[in-house]
Amino acid sequence: TSDQQPVPPGAGRGAGGREWGKREVGGISVVWIKRQVRKLLPDPVLEIRAHWKVHGRFPNIFNPVTFNDKVLHRRLFDHRPVLRQIADKAAVRSYVEARLGPQILPELYCLTSEPASIPFGRLPDSFVVKPTHGSGWVRVVTDKSDLDRAALIETCADWMQRSYYRETLERIYKDIEPRIIVEEFIHDGSGAVPNDYKFYVFDGRVQLVQVHAGRFTDHRISL
Repeated sequence: TSDQQPVPPGAGRGAGGREWGKREVGGISVVWIKRQVRKLLPDPVLEIRAHWKVHGRFPNIFNPVTFNDKVLHRRLFDHRPVLRQIADKAAVRSYVEARLGPQILPELYCLTSEPASIPFGRLPDSFVVKPTHGSGWVRVVTDKSDLDRAALIETCADWMQRSYYRETLERIYKDIEPRIIVEEFIHDGSGAVPNDYKFYVFDGRVQLVQVHAGRFTDHRISL
């Protein structure tokens, strides 16, 4: 059975054939109005509103207790420069090198603000491409001979035009210089992307370890 209700002929459209979802007020799109209002609201208000929409309650940002409240509290009030440094995919390299040494870092092949200048001819058969100013934006190349270079350059150009800060309101990304970084692809010998381990630290001690397996194929998460 289906829970869908019958749709009468012509439903979903108003006068002039406009779709009802594209409502207008005085000839102006409601979606456009909402976007303009959103631009006027300060980031903390937008973050609190987003939290309420996802979790169904307002966060306790001044005396956080739950994990989500604590994350939001940090996003709103913790503006230490080091957080921006470790979010910057290029700047974090110097942070890691100063603490663990250069041998721990993947090899850097290219860092550029011009995607078309990526030296594909000098790159190895496998490598990783990502922007410095975002999270989750990444392209893993395991076989350069199968790579559509034009498509990858286009993807990189799109990343360069986007603001992860504006899309997520994560302030630490606001002032990161947009660049494209190409680094060594590290794998476990099978050629697949290795497991990703995330350590959750509370009061200076690791309390949880989250493991991501098969991130770009059969993504699985376990604690």
